[in-house]
Amino acid sequence: MLATEENVVSAIRQNLNFMMETDYLDDPSRPGAVLALPTVPKRMKQLSQKGIIDEKLWRKIHVEMPRRSYGIDTEGSD
Repeated sequence: MLATEENVVSAIRQNLNFMMETDYLDDPSRPGAVLALPTVPKRMKQLSQKGIIDEKLWRKIHVEMPRRSYGIDTEGSD
């Protein structure tokens, strides 16, 4: 999911499983435009300070979903 506040809050409200990324904005008026790399950590900090994301949800987005999506074996880790 593109790491805009609107996208992330919408996904949380819908209880979707997602990961956050910086990627192309798909804005026809700005071909090739992308979100800056620091967007994801800044967005997480912002949403955490607003009480929208807690530690459990942070872990789901940034640990559990990537492990599941990429088939990372977690046996014996953590």
